[in-house]
Amino acid sequence: MNPQQTSDTPLRFSIVLTACIALAVFNTLSVWLNLDDLEDSNLETSLTWDAINVANLILINMVDAETAVRGYLISSNESFLEPLERSRAESTFIRSELIRLRDQGIIAADNTSSILESVDREYQALDELVQVVNSDQMLDSAEVSRAFAGKVVMDELRARIDRVQERQHGRLSEINERTYDSFQIAAYVGVGTGAITTLGLLLFYFDLRRNIERRTAAEAELKAANATLESAVVKRTEQLTRLSRHLIQLSEKEKATLASELHDEFGANLTAINLDVSVVAAKIKDSQPQLYDRLQRALGVLRESVDLKRRIIHGLRPSMLDSLGLAAVIEMISEEFTERTGIPCRTALPENMAQPPDDIAIAIFRVVQESLNNIAKYAQASNVSITMTQGDWLRLTITDDGVGIPADIMNRPVTHGLLGMQERMKQLQGIFKVDTPAGGRGTIVRAEVPLI
Repeated sequence: MNPQQTSDTPLRFSIVLTACIALAVFNTLSVWLNLDDLEDSNLETSLTWDAINVANLILINMVDAETAVRGYLISSNESFLEPLERSRAESTFIRSELIRLRDQGIIAADNTSSILESVDREYQALDELVQVVNSDQMLDSAEVSRAFAGKVVMDELRARIDRVQERQHGRLSEINERTYDSFQIAAYVGVGTGAITTLGLLLFYFDLRRNIERRTAAEAELKAANATLESAVVKRTEQLTRLSRHLIQLSEKEKATLASELHDEFGANLTAINLDVSVVAAKIKDSQPQLYDRLQRALGVLRESVDLKRRIIHGLRPSMLDSLGLAAVIEMISEEFTERTGIPCRTALPENMAQPPDDIAIAIFRVVQESLNNIAKYAQASNVSITMTQGDWLRLTITDDGVGIPADIMNRPVTHGLLGMQERMKQLQGIFKVDTPAGGRGTIVRAEVPLI
């Protein structure tokens, strides 16, 4: 994957997401504003219809009043005047509604004044006609014409109400056109923002998909590289393991060869020198006492050299491992450990222990030898115990009460002795562990090797 593409991808994602969010916010704001405009339009429409209805009520109310008076004029029956009174009572409510609409700017103030004036004049003309009828006078045509002068007022009222209704219908048309235009713009904005948002989301999706494909490809490459590296590490580990085993075997072989040569040739030479010096010392003991004393000191150094040779051979490969067996060698090196360090070392070994195969015996011997050396150098212990059991597995346990050992000791690069013991056990399909007792003080070394 191109590093520049990888670094640019989050920026592109941020830009696209920011743009989509901005468009969504803009679209939401546009819808909210359109809803606000719709609410205003609905209110204005409602008030306009109120104005139209009030105008119709005025006409209906005045027609009812005029009809009532005409009926009374013909029949002189006062029951015909009830609609007039109801009309007069309803006119109070109609008047208040008309004034409310005037105050809200729906009906012009001059139209309101002229309509109210015409209504008052019409009621006055009707009242005059009722008074003429109630006077029981015969009405000539001239008086009737004068009494019905309200017809002119009624015609003026109708004309004014028609103008009000016409204007209100025009207002309704304007409101509808304005609402339609507003929703048309909102629709265009919604469709546009939706299209742009959809396009942005598609670009985001394809960009995200490409990024996922790149990441998948990079992960596949990384897995392949890791698999190759892991295979190489496994192969290299196997090679190093084989090399380690070979070096251990070679070291044991060289130690055995060197021990044999020291025992046979060097030992024979030291024995011959000891015999010759002893013979010479015996012959000059009386004649040359000073020289005799020097030869005695040389014999002492020679005996120390023999002991040193024996210890070297024992460290390389004890001859008793082949002649006396593993248990005897462990007993011997534990006694030497006590003599050298002064630390008691108790052993618990199987009686009549069968001698294990040579490679197992050498490995167990090296574990005991290395463990005792580590205890002498680092443990500051007061007591040491060596326990061994034999069955299907040969199990060795070495315990001390010293300062203990770190839990991660096997992971440290400087613990070559412990790693060497562990590698010896691995060669034999065995187990090697270093633990701390429950009390937290001391160390327990365990080595287990299968015998079957």
